[in-house]
Amino acid sequence: MNRRLYLSTANSVIVLNPDTGDAEVTIPVDIQIGRLTISPDGGYLFATSSAAPTLRRYQMLAASPWLANPVDLSIQGIIDFAPLPGSPGSVAVYSNSSFTYEISIYDGSVKRPATVRMPTLNTGVAARGLQFSADGKTLYYVFGYSGVNFTSAPVTSSGLGPATTNVSTPPATDTYTPARYFQGRIYTSSGAVFDAATMARVGVVPVSSNALPLATPTALIMLDTTSQY
Repeated sequence: MNRRLYLSTANSVIVLNPDTGDAEVTIPVDIQIGRLTISPDGGYLFATSSAAPTLRRYQMLAASPWLANPVDLSIQGIIDFAPLPGSPGSVAVYSNSSFTYEISIYDGSVKRPATVRMPTLNTGVAARGLQFSADGKTLYYVFGYSGVNFTSAPVTSSGLGPATTNVSTPPATDTYTPARYFQGRIYTSSGAVFDAATMARVGVVPVSSNALPLATPTALIMLDTTSQY
Protein backbone atom coordinates (compact mmCIF):
# COMPACT_ATOMS: atom_id res chain seq x y z
CA MET A 1 0.00 0.00 0.00
CA ASN A 2 1.44 3.42 -1.02
CA ARG A 3 4.63 1.60 -2.06
CA ARG A 4 5.46 0.80 1.55
CA LEU A 5 6.02 -2.47 3.39
CA TYR A 6 4.39 -2.99 6.78
CA LEU A 7 6.17 -5.35 9.16
CA SER A 8 5.09 -6.39 12.62
CA THR A 9 7.15 -7.20 15.67
CA ALA A 10 5.78 -8.41 18.98
CA ASN A 11 4.75 -4.90 20.03
CA SER A 12 5.17 -2.53 17.06
CA VAL A 13 4.54 -1.92 13.38
CA ILE A 14 7.49 -0.90 11.19
CA VAL A 15 6.96 0.94 7.90
CA LEU A 16 9.72 0.29 5.34
CA ASN A 17 10.57 2.06 2.11
CA PRO A 18 11.18 -0.89 -0.28
CA ASP A 19 13.29 1.25 -2.63
CA THR A 20 15.83 2.20 0.04
CA GLY A 21 15.28 -0.47 2.68
CA ASP A 22 14.99 2.26 5.30
CA ALA A 23 12.58 2.10 8.22
CA GLU A 24 10.55 5.31 7.97
CA VAL A 25 8.65 4.97 11.21
CA THR A 26 8.09 2.51 14.04
CA ILE A 27 4.69 2.63 15.74
CA PRO A 28 4.23 0.96 19.14
CA VAL A 29 1.06 -1.09 19.65
CA ASP A 30 -0.43 -2.62 22.78
CA ILE A 31 -1.18 -6.11 21.44
CA GLN A 32 1.13 -8.91 20.39
CA ILE A 33 0.60 -8.92 16.63
CA GLY A 34 0.32 -12.29 14.94
CA ARG A 35 -0.59 -11.08 11.45
CA LEU A 36 -1.60 -7.80 9.83
CA THR A 37 -3.04 -6.47 6.58
CA ILE A 38 -3.96 -3.07 5.12
CA SER A 39 -7.44 -2.30 3.77
CA PRO A 40 -7.69 -1.66 -0.01
CA ASP A 41 -8.46 2.03 0.56
CA GLY A 42 -5.36 2.44 2.74
CA GLY A 43 -7.39 3.80 5.64
CA TYR A 44 -7.23 0.89 8.08
CA LEU A 45 -4.77 -1.64 9.43
CA PHE A 46 -6.17 -4.93 10.72
CA ALA A 47 -4.11 -7.09 13.06
CA THR A 48 -4.69 -10.30 14.96
CA SER A 49 -3.26 -10.85 18.41
CA SER A 50 -0.99 -13.82 18.91
CA ALA A 51 -1.84 -13.87 22.61
CA ALA A 52 -5.65 -13.56 22.57
CA PRO A 53 -8.62 -14.23 20.24
CA THR A 54 -8.66 -10.60 19.14
CA LEU A 55 -8.83 -8.91 15.76
CA ARG A 56 -8.01 -5.21 16.05
CA ARG A 57 -8.80 -2.48 13.56
CA TYR A 58 -6.69 0.68 13.57
CA GLN A 59 -7.47 3.81 11.61
CA MET A 60 -4.38 4.95 9.68
CA LEU A 61 -3.72 8.67 9.92
CA ALA A 62 -1.18 10.77 8.04
CA ALA A 63 -0.33 12.78 11.16
CA SER A 64 0.42 11.71 14.70
CA PRO A 65 -0.95 9.54 16.17
CA TRP A 66 -0.35 7.36 13.10
CA LEU A 67 -2.61 4.55 14.32
CA ALA A 68 -5.78 5.74 16.03
CA ASN A 69 -9.31 4.82 17.06
CA PRO A 70 -8.69 1.10 17.66
CA VAL A 71 -11.67 -1.24 17.55
CA ASP A 72 -11.39 -4.71 19.07
CA LEU A 73 -13.33 -7.70 17.78
CA SER A 74 -13.20 -10.56 20.28
CA ILE A 75 -13.67 -13.65 18.11
CA GLN A 76 -12.91 -17.23 19.12
CA GLY A 77 -10.78 -19.32 16.77
CA ILE A 78 -9.82 -16.72 14.15
CA ILE A 79 -8.46 -18.59 11.14
CA ASP A 80 -8.31 -15.85 8.52
CA PHE A 81 -9.49 -12.32 7.75
CA ALA A 82 -9.65 -9.98 4.74
CA PRO A 83 -10.71 -6.29 4.45
CA LEU A 84 -13.74 -5.61 2.26
CA PRO A 85 -13.06 -3.40 -0.81
CA GLY A 86 -15.44 -0.46 -1.12
CA SER A 87 -16.48 -0.64 2.54
CA PRO A 88 -13.77 1.12 4.59
CA GLY A 89 -13.43 -0.44 8.02
CA SER A 90 -15.30 -3.65 7.13
CA VAL A 91 -13.66 -7.07 7.24
CA ALA A 92 -14.50 -10.72 6.54
CA VAL A 93 -13.52 -13.16 9.27
CA TYR A 94 -13.26 -16.94 9.07
CA SER A 95 -13.46 -18.53 12.51
CA ASN A 96 -13.98 -21.82 14.31
CA SER A 97 -16.02 -22.01 17.49
CA SER A 98 -16.85 -25.43 18.97
CA PHE A 99 -16.12 -27.05 15.58
CA THR A 100 -18.50 -24.68 13.79
CA TYR A 101 -16.62 -23.06 10.90
CA GLU A 102 -18.14 -19.73 9.86
CA ILE A 103 -17.33 -16.83 7.54
CA SER A 104 -18.81 -13.50 8.61
CA ILE A 105 -18.53 -9.83 7.70
CA TYR A 106 -18.06 -7.19 10.38
CA ASP A 107 -18.65 -3.47 9.99
CA GLY A 108 -16.48 -2.21 12.80
CA SER A 109 -17.58 -4.38 15.71
CA VAL A 110 -21.06 -5.06 14.26
CA LYS A 111 -21.53 -8.49 12.67
CA ARG A 112 -23.75 -8.70 9.59
CA PRO A 113 -26.46 -11.32 10.20
CA ALA A 114 -26.06 -13.41 7.03
CA THR A 115 -23.06 -15.73 7.38
CA VAL A 116 -21.63 -18.76 5.59
CA ARG A 117 -21.23 -22.04 7.46
CA MET A 118 -18.55 -24.22 5.94
CA PRO A 119 -19.57 -27.89 5.65
CA THR A 120 -17.47 -30.33 7.63
CA LEU A 121 -16.02 -31.86 4.48
CA ASN A 122 -14.67 -28.49 3.35
CA THR A 123 -13.39 -26.95 6.55
CA GLY A 124 -9.81 -25.78 6.55
CA VAL A 125 -7.36 -23.77 8.59
CA ALA A 126 -5.45 -21.99 5.81
CA ALA A 127 -4.51 -18.43 6.73
CA ARG A 128 -4.47 -16.00 3.81
CA GLY A 129 -7.07 -18.08 2.00
CA LEU A 130 -9.85 -15.45 2.14
CA GLN A 131 -9.93 -13.03 -0.78
CA PHE A 132 -12.44 -10.55 -2.18
CA SER A 133 -12.96 -9.72 -5.82
CA ALA A 134 -11.61 -6.27 -6.72
CA ASP A 135 -15.12 -4.78 -6.67
CA GLY A 136 -15.93 -6.33 -3.30
CA LYS A 137 -19.02 -8.14 -4.62
CA THR A 138 -17.73 -11.70 -4.17
CA LEU A 139 -15.81 -13.39 -1.38
CA TYR A 140 -13.56 -16.37 -2.13
CA TYR A 141 -11.99 -18.94 0.15
CA VAL A 142 -9.46 -21.39 -1.25
CA PHE A 143 -7.41 -24.02 0.54
CA GLY A 144 -5.78 -27.36 -0.02
CA TYR A 145 -7.08 -30.08 2.26
CA SER A 146 -8.07 -33.37 0.67
CA GLY A 147 -7.81 -31.96 -2.80
CA VAL A 148 -8.21 -28.27 -3.52
CA ASN A 149 -11.43 -26.66 -2.27
CA PHE A 150 -12.91 -23.42 -3.60
CA THR A 151 -15.82 -21.59 -1.97
CA SER A 152 -17.39 -18.39 -3.31
CA ALA A 153 -20.25 -16.31 -1.89
CA PRO A 154 -21.90 -13.05 -2.99
CA VAL A 155 -21.50 -10.07 -0.67
CA THR A 156 -24.76 -8.38 0.33
CA SER A 157 -25.75 -5.53 2.64
CA SER A 158 -26.83 -8.13 5.20
CA GLY A 159 -23.64 -10.20 4.92
CA LEU A 160 -22.99 -13.15 2.63
CA GLY A 161 -25.38 -14.88 0.25
CA PRO A 162 -25.55 -18.65 -0.37
CA ALA A 163 -22.09 -20.12 -0.94
CA THR A 164 -20.99 -22.48 -3.68
CA THR A 165 -18.21 -24.95 -2.94
CA ASN A 166 -16.31 -26.90 -5.60
CA VAL A 167 -13.81 -29.61 -4.72
CA SER A 168 -11.14 -30.93 -7.05
CA THR A 169 -10.15 -34.56 -7.30
CA PRO A 170 -6.48 -34.08 -8.09
CA PRO A 171 -3.59 -36.54 -7.96
CA ALA A 172 -1.87 -36.92 -4.61
CA THR A 173 0.80 -34.36 -5.50
CA ASP A 174 -1.85 -31.59 -5.53
CA THR A 175 -3.38 -32.30 -2.13
CA TYR A 176 -2.71 -30.63 1.22
CA THR A 177 -1.29 -27.54 -0.46
CA PRO A 178 -1.88 -23.80 0.05
CA ALA A 179 -3.93 -22.39 -2.82
CA ARG A 180 -5.03 -18.97 -4.09
CA TYR A 181 -7.73 -17.72 -6.46
CA PHE A 182 -6.64 -15.30 -9.20
CA GLN A 183 -8.66 -14.21 -12.23
CA GLY A 184 -10.70 -17.38 -12.69
CA ARG A 185 -7.89 -19.78 -11.84
CA ILE A 186 -6.68 -21.45 -8.65
CA TYR A 187 -2.92 -21.71 -8.14
CA THR A 188 -1.44 -24.11 -5.59
CA SER A 189 1.96 -24.34 -3.95
CA SER A 190 2.60 -27.55 -5.88
CA GLY A 191 2.33 -25.52 -9.10
CA ALA A 192 -0.96 -27.11 -10.18
CA VAL A 193 -3.48 -24.74 -11.79
CA PHE A 194 -7.25 -25.35 -11.70
CA ASP A 195 -10.21 -23.75 -13.44
CA ALA A 196 -12.28 -22.23 -10.62
CA ALA A 197 -15.60 -22.97 -12.32
CA THR A 198 -15.01 -26.65 -13.13
CA MET A 199 -12.10 -27.49 -10.77
CA ALA A 200 -10.44 -29.22 -13.71
CA ARG A 201 -6.65 -29.23 -13.65
CA VAL A 202 -5.70 -26.99 -16.55
CA GLY A 203 -1.95 -26.52 -16.24
CA VAL A 204 1.09 -26.14 -14.06
CA VAL A 205 3.39 -23.31 -13.04
CA PRO A 206 7.06 -24.28 -12.72
CA VAL A 207 7.82 -23.76 -9.02
CA SER A 208 9.76 -25.40 -6.25
CA SER A 209 7.88 -27.71 -3.92
CA ASN A 210 7.61 -24.95 -1.31
CA ALA A 211 6.23 -22.01 -3.30
CA LEU A 212 3.41 -19.99 -1.74
CA PRO A 213 0.98 -18.30 -4.14
CA LEU A 214 0.00 -14.80 -3.01
CA ALA A 215 -2.75 -12.96 -4.87
CA THR A 216 -3.18 -9.20 -5.25
CA PRO A 217 -5.89 -7.48 -7.33
CA THR A 218 -3.47 -7.18 -10.27
CA ALA A 219 -0.80 -9.83 -9.83
CA LEU A 220 -0.06 -13.35 -8.65
CA ILE A 221 3.21 -13.80 -6.77
CA MET A 222 4.78 -17.22 -6.25
CA LEU A 223 6.75 -16.73 -3.07
CA ASP A 224 9.49 -19.34 -2.92
CA THR A 225 9.90 -19.85 0.81
CA THR A 226 8.54 -22.08 3.55
CA SER A 227 8.81 -19.50 6.30
CA GLN A 228 5.94 -17.32 5.09
CA TYR A 229 3.11 -19.83 5.49
